Amino acid sequence: TPERYRALQLHLDGKYGEFFQSPKIAAVVGSYVDQKTEKLLANDRPLREILPKDLVELLLVQLEKELPPLVEKFGGMLYDPQFRSRLVEKGKTAIDSFLDSLGGLAGLLSSFMDLNKIYDKIPEFLDKAGDEIAGWLKEEKTQQQLARLLRERVDGLLDRSPASYLEKLPYEKVNGVRQFIRAQVIGTIQSRRTVDTALILTESAVDRIKDRSFDNLLQTVLPEGGFERGREQLADKLLELLRSAEARDAFQIILTEQCEEWIYRKPLGLLSAKLPGDLRLELENALCQLVEEMLKKEAPRLVETLNVRKMVEEKVNSLDLLQVEELLMGIMKEQFKYINLFGALLGFLIGFINLLALRMM
Repeated sequence: TPERYRALQLHLDGKYGEFFQSPKIAAVVGSYVDQKTEKLLANDRPLREILPKDLVELLLVQLEKELPPLVEKFGGMLYDPQFRSRLVEKGKTAIDSFLDSLGGLAGLLSSFMDLNKIYDKIPEFLDKAGDEIAGWLKEEKTQQQLARLLRERVDGLLDRSPASYLEKLPYEKVNGVRQFIRAQVIGTIQSRRTVDTALILTESAVDRIKDRSFDNLLQTVLPEGGFERGREQLADKLLELLRSAEARDAFQIILTEQCEEWIYRKPLGLLSAKLPGDLRLELENALCQLVEEMLKKEAPRLVETLNVRKMVEEKVNSLDLLQVEELLMGIMKEQFKYINLFGALLGFLIGFINLLALRMM
């Protein structure tokens, strides 16, 4: 529903914000940037080898594309009053420097030339030269030559290593550049634009896969026959893992600990309550049958082995005569007591019957 979709967006927005703005992520990104910049600035390889070839070619092509607008802009600057005034001042300074370099001949030349007239001619010269320079810069041949010179200059820069650009710079400036790059990258990661980009990418990914089955996704991601090969490789890896010595040792440790827990520390409780009724009956029948068969098979041999008759005879013969007599008298007294009780009960019943018979007569 739209409500749930909006709630999911808000939830992801909050989670992405917490993730990208967390101090841990800032520390990780900063450490990564420091490592990369240190490795890059200390690299002795040319920039051409460090940068991807496609990026280098794209940079050169883009510079050639930007050259005509730059040339046209430079031609237009020749007609800018402020730029022209600076050129006039530069021209005057150049003439004065030339005369100063002549030494004693400067006064001689000054007597033959009027410097003020020359200075006044400079703007006219710039007007004529500006038109010629602007036309010259618009020529295709000139732009091709400038592009070739620019490409050669860029090639020369790409043939130098990053370390060669920094070898004459003080450590403070290099470290300042690294800190600036670090701050810019962390600021970009923690910006709202990064969260919005992550949300857009997530939404785009969900839109692509939400109406597709898992099997279809696997068929798209994996190469032809990749699912079957992956399943076989997974089965082989699992079997290899289960058959390894490490797995055997781990299973042995787990089983030992569990057995010790169940046998020695954990109370078992009433076993019958944990077994089904039909299983208990089967166990009882099987146990009774096992005991019966064992007794039938082993009892005769056990009696023969123990020789109970001989053991009793030896035990009786080893007793003292008085002890045997006391034992027999004790047995007889016990038996006579029951006989006397039975006789008294029987006499009472006979007398009671005779009394009833006399009354009836």
